[in-house]
Amino acid sequence: MQVVCYFGKAARQGKVALPTDSLLAASEEFARRNELTGLLAISDGYFLHVLEGEDTAVQNLVGRIAAFWDQESPTILFERSITQRNFQQWNVVISHGSKHRADAAQRLSETKRFLDDDPGDAADPFRYFLTPNRSNKPVVPSQPVRQVAIFSNSVLWFNPIFSHLSERFGTQACALKVSNTGKDADSYPLDYADVVGDSAGPVRIVGISEGLLASTLSQPLLEKIELMVFLMRRSGQGTDTEFVARALAHPVVQRCKPRVLFVTPGGNTSLSDMLHQMVHEAGLQSTETRGSVLMGGPTWKAIHEQLLSMVRPLRQGAKAEQDPPPITEVDLMLDPEPAEPQPPTVIAALTPEPLLEPEPAPERPPPQAAKAGKKSTKIAAIAAIPERSVDLSGPALKDMLERLMYGIGTTAWAGWLDMRVHDFAARTDNAPEAATLKLVAETVTNDLDLLTKRGQMREMISTFSEHHEIMVPHPLDSTLVLYLFARLDDLPLATLRRLILDDLMD
Repeated sequence: MQVVCYFGKAARQGKVALPTDSLLAASEEFARRNELTGLLAISDGYFLHVLEGEDTAVQNLVGRIAAFWDQESPTILFERSITQRNFQQWNVVISHGSKHRADAAQRLSETKRFLDDDPGDAADPFRYFLTPNRSNKPVVPSQPVRQVAIFSNSVLWFNPIFSHLSERFGTQACALKVSNTGKDADSYPLDYADVVGDSAGPVRIVGISEGLLASTLSQPLLEKIELMVFLMRRSGQGTDTEFVARALAHPVVQRCKPRVLFVTPGGNTSLSDMLHQMVHEAGLQSTETRGSVLMGGPTWKAIHEQLLSMVRPLRQGAKAEQDPPPITEVDLMLDPEPAEPQPPTVIAALTPEPLLEPEPAPERPPPQAAKAGKKSTKIAAIAAIPERSVDLSGPALKDMLERLMYGIGTTAWAGWLDMRVHDFAARTDNAPEAATLKLVAETVTNDLDLLTKRGQMREMISTFSEHHEIMVPHPLDSTLVLYLFARLDDLPLATLRRLILDDLMD
């Protein structure tokens, strides 16, 4: 099988033209008989067609569609062999009522750039083609766009959240009408907005209604989705829960495994229990926030907190070495005099089993020698994990954390990250559960590994809308990194930094 994606101007004799009913009927019949799948999208005077199937049949339908729009040689965006289909059927989606226009060269250039940035699935082109980014702030190419879908039986409930985003971020909330015929009577709404410049990174939010969920267009809109948000009524049993069940069973949802957030008015325990049981049976994780779905601010706050708690995905095809560090670097000049040599000790990752007696460890070169040999560090780490040259036992690390946390708010927590094993060697008693700690450790150590390769290891501070994350490598052993999580109102940032510095130098 092969897949082909091509682009062109939807015009005949120089005038914009929609496909005729006879063309659509004949194409759908041909696709069905020849087991062709894909999507033909028409928007803003252009068309984009992805087609999957046997080579001869694909080329035949491509020729029919291209000839209708006087496209003797359409622009091929990609063409390759495949073993698995992205679409379940062949269908058409026509977007109308949009005020956005662009010339052919600009539209093609931007679509190609999107594909270069995210060359993943055959469904990817449609997320840009039908719902282009209309934010007034540019998206940094190396930053992955977080994908969020809000589900509701009533499209009116999308208005509060999109209105709030427009007022808060100045983003342009877009409301399109889409159909597979181009006729108003057959159309259903497509609402979306892009949030750029928030601490969660760029976010694409799409409203998924009953009609949109049942259409082929739901496949590209739900690809790479990270968070599903369901707006629920108090008496939600029946139509609402049936809608939730259909959404959870969607093949793209089952493939992407997003997190689920329910926004409920509260007061209906049986409904909440039923919703969470449905999510559990679907093999997903769910969270519930209680409040009015007519208030966009609290809904966005709940979405934002969920995104912050989730690991940001690496954009497919992007190289980690090209990603800018997502942190603000402040050099604390942590270069104290070398300490007196101490007997080496092995620090094992914390496990329920008792620690074994450590074997004698080879002597590790001092920090100055380690800096000189940075290029070979990764190769050496693959061969064998180096032992530490200073005495930093588990109890000593825990004791340091307890001294540090004295006087800081109870919502703050800290831990020592062991860069050698991408896990915490010690942490405070109020640290999150093991699964969350594992995600934090893997995310942070990936960033730190990148900075180590660049020779940029120093204190790092990330300040989000509600909390700080501070990371400081130990001055005598850079494979140990102090990680501190604190809310903005726990202590002023300068005070937090001073406490950390004083304790490390002690």
